[in-house]
Amino acid sequence: MLLTEYNEVETMQLFKEDGKKEGLKEGLKEGLSKGLREGRDNERLDAIRDMVKYGDSKERILKQYTEEEYNKALGIEKA
Repeated sequence: MLLTEYNEVETMQLFKEDGKKEGLKEGLKEGLSKGLREGRDNERLDAIRDMVKYGDSKERILKQYTEEEYNKALGIEKA
């Protein structure tokens, strides 16, 4: 192909493919980050439920976790 040759359809297809790859890459990165964050949050809530199950006091639990986490773990809604 000479430098003066130009195929607009082919060029636009290449741009489209590059954009698609970049979008997938960003989406996977964002999805992984969100999934890890949700997993950590769920693990914290499970730990609180276990602490309650085994008789730890609310005061002891709140030394390690927030009251918001405590309430969420036990299904307590704010009024």
